[in-house]
Amino acid sequence: MSQIYIYCLKDPRDLSVRYVGKTVDLERRYCDHMRNNDPNKAKRDWIQELKRAGKEPIMSVLELCNPEDWPEREKFWISYGIKAGWGLTNIASGGGKRGERYERDTPEGITDLFCNFVGMPFSERQQFFAKSWEERFSHILDGLQEMDEYLTDVARRRFGTNT
Repeated sequence: MSQIYIYCLKDPRDLSVRYVGKTVDLERRYCDHMRNNDPNKAKRDWIQELKRAGKEPIMSVLELCNPEDWPEREKFWISYGIKAGWGLTNIASGGGKRGERYERDTPEGITDLFCNFVGMPFSERQQFFAKSWEERFSHILDGLQEMDEYLTDVARRRFGTNT
């Protein structure tokens, strides 16, 4: 029976825990993180920032689990980290799911899609989802307007257009 590691990635500058995950192969998973092509924008940006400073995250094992227990234990560690104020970059609550999944044409689905797009960490998503739909929708519209302005500016500079 294979063992499953619940691990964390720490910032080498201050040893703060920034990510909690699970794996059966620590070396392979660390290499995956270092390739930095993950959909988790917050984690990707943090690892890129470390690389620019000539540093790499530190991987530490939090717990060794059996295949039946790991989903509960990963959820425990992510929840514990959020409550302890670790500043996690996780975008899901753990346990093998990439967060809640909603029908796309509902307020929850639109909110979830926006959170995934901007790479909002799971700890912030809980607070964001607790807001009223009107508050979330206003925030989403502001974010989309900022993104539109940014992309228009990039296109103008890159292609010399006045679009």
